Amino acid sequence: MKSLDISKNAKLTDLSLRGCDSLTKLNVSENKKLGNLSLEDCFGISGIDLRNNSLYNLSLDQCGAFPGIIKAGHANISYLTITKCTLPTTLKMSKFKKLKGLRLTSCKGATVLDLSSNTMNDLEIENNSVKKLSLKVNGSSLKEDGALLIRCGSLTELTIAGLTKVGGGSGSSGFSDEEEDLEEDVYSGALDDCTKLKKLTLSGKAPTIADNAFASQKGLTVYYPYNDRSWSSVIGKDYGGKEISWKAIDPSTGMIIKDKDIKKAGDIIKNKSSNGRYKINKDGKTATFTGMISKNRSSLVIPQKISTGLQTFKVTAIGNAACKGNKKLKSLDLPKTLKSIGKQAFYGCNNLKKIKVRTSLLTSKSVGKQAFTGTNGKPTVTVPKKKLKAYKKLLTSRGISSKAVYKTF
Repeated sequence: MKSLDISKNAKLTDLSLRGCDSLTKLNVSENKKLGNLSLEDCFGISGIDLRNNSLYNLSLDQCGAFPGIIKAGHANISYLTITKCTLPTTLKMSKFKKLKGLRLTSCKGATVLDLSSNTMNDLEIENNSVKKLSLKVNGSSLKEDGALLIRCGSLTELTIAGLTKVGGGSGSSGFSDEEEDLEEDVYSGALDDCTKLKKLTLSGKAPTIADNAFASQKGLTVYYPYNDRSWSSVIGKDYGGKEISWKAIDPSTGMIIKDKDIKKAGDIIKNKSSNGRYKINKDGKTATFTGMISKNRSSLVIPQKISTGLQTFKVTAIGNAACKGNKKLKSLDLPKTLKSIGKQAFYGCNNLKKIKVRTSLLTSKSVGKQAFTGTNGKPTVTVPKKKLKAYKKLLTSRGISSKAVYKTF
């Protein structure tokens, strides 16, 4: 029998086929009451039609290449078990739109598993022979009432993107399994039996990690993104494992980042391209211009942001006395991100005769006293059109000459 069509059997609720070597096509479309479908040792199967039903469980055991054997109806499957089947190098499950659980057991081939389009409760990967595995989930996958279980004794490197939880919990699996009671608590060790695992790379925001998530690991190095603050409360712990180490990396390059490479609040950055020194503010995201590197240059353009190559900081302030007494300075360009200017920031810069103010965020409270006192007697000041009246009054009160020529943009 090469083809089996039972699509008109409206009362069918469960179907199990074993040892059907010659079967190539199976049509169970329109079987709207069909809840469980199991195929075992059906090596020749190449076309399964699952259209127009709400299949809860599909189990494929030694049934050739997946997902090619499913020709239609991918979106109707809730829980999928694949055992001893051949998988593509990259297994993307975007067609399985209703998929809540996936179990891969003793399968060959897949080194990349993409579940980023699926919202799932359970993922179990057991006894697959791969040494390296990359897993992508969508952030809401593997909910708190479900399980992430990876039992692969040969696995040495694992990369997981978008995970919200690693191990732990007391949820139950939705898989239908006669041999195991999967209604018991989920496995607390998220990486059970992965005793050879030495490299775990996690990206995105820090997940919740159970106390014994790494119970089976010894000498594991966990790599995490250096530029995400959510990791600060997660790193440094063993989570039940032995000799667990943590290393920060640049997600875009994979390069290991050392503590000395990370700029923190209070650190000074010399930005040669803008000829400026900047101090990182307390929020760790913004910076204050504190002065020029070389005081011999006649122009100063303060940028909206500065970068170290690893980190980027928005320039929001100019410090007190930042350029006080600089006789060489003739032109100044202030960024639209600027929120404050310190007192006497440009005091005594008597040759400063061209000033462009791009920001609309300055107020009488945010510009310090004598910020521009002693600058050129008849400067040209360019300001945003909508701020002309307010800035004319403000800048004059902070030392700009009353003879200044104002322009707008």
